[in-house]
Amino acid sequence: MTKVSIIVPNYNHAKYLERRLYSIFYQTYNHFEVILLDDASSDDSLDILKKYAHHDKVSHFIVNQKNSGSPFKQWKKGIELAKGELIWIAETDDWAELNFLETLVPKFEENIGIVYAASNIIDFNNYINFETLNDHSSANGRWASDFCANGVAEIKEHLQFEPKIINASAVLFDKKYLKNIDWLEEYRFGGDWRVWIEILKHSDLKYCVQKLNNWYINAGGTTFSQYQLKDDFQRMKEIFKIIKSTHEAIGSNNTYHPVRHKWVMKWYLNKALFFYKKINYYFPPAPIKFLFFFYPSLLLYILKNAKKIAKKLLYES
Repeated sequence: MTKVSIIVPNYNHAKYLERRLYSIFYQTYNHFEVILLDDASSDDSLDILKKYAHHDKVSHFIVNQKNSGSPFKQWKKGIELAKGELIWIAETDDWAELNFLETLVPKFEENIGIVYAASNIIDFNNYINFETLNDHSSANGRWASDFCANGVAEIKEHLQFEPKIINASAVLFDKKYLKNIDWLEEYRFGGDWRVWIEILKHSDLKYCVQKLNNWYINAGGTTFSQYQLKDDFQRMKEIFKIIKSTHEAIGSNNTYHPVRHKWVMKWYLNKALFFYKKINYYFPPAPIKFLFFFYPSLLLYILKNAKKIAKKLLYES
């Protein structure tokens, strides 16, 4: 049987931990190890984690004395410790259906590097939104059924433009396709996107339409963290780094696609308007200054197409 290493990178998720750990230890597929990592939590997480520290499935229980500042430093630590062929990053505010591993592990075969499942999206009030976020960009119903895709084609058609694999908890990946991971420590927000790209340079992927993952979109998570200027600088830097490195990897000279990268521009416009209200009227919004400095090709495009951009961003949903 294929062994799975389940990495559980916790930080201040005490109120979700029992649910998450139950969904791991009671999987119907049981050939796995669990690596428990705590990033210097200040809540009651350790009290819960200590109850499982001596479970026969737990191979490592490591507690940081100081917060690392990035979830991807924890990913790197877990991957380096992992003895399984397959990796599951089980984020602690999400939880899985008990047949998650039993369903996804058999889908791995020669040259498959990633298998991921559809997700239920759980909102702030614990109501389930049964539309997966994958569907938002699926005009042709691509995510309406299982599929297999060539890895490089997936990068060229989708991942070079946006992170289509939207929640790490829904993913199993084959460790052998992720050779050097020192760069993971450079990321705070986009490390997962970069991981999928690095794996798919050398392998293919499969998608499972069954909703085997429950993604809890909560106010304390990275996705909806309170907006701070330094966080936005880092997020911008990481997005542009990923786009640039991906284009280089697939031999593309394009750095910006006016349609497929519209979400980047729209996001930054919204952030600029947010900061415009928060800082002195006489200073340009800080994110826009950074954006133009870091990504001059986007500035050139905006200047040439200002009217068209304004119409699309302000009047189209």
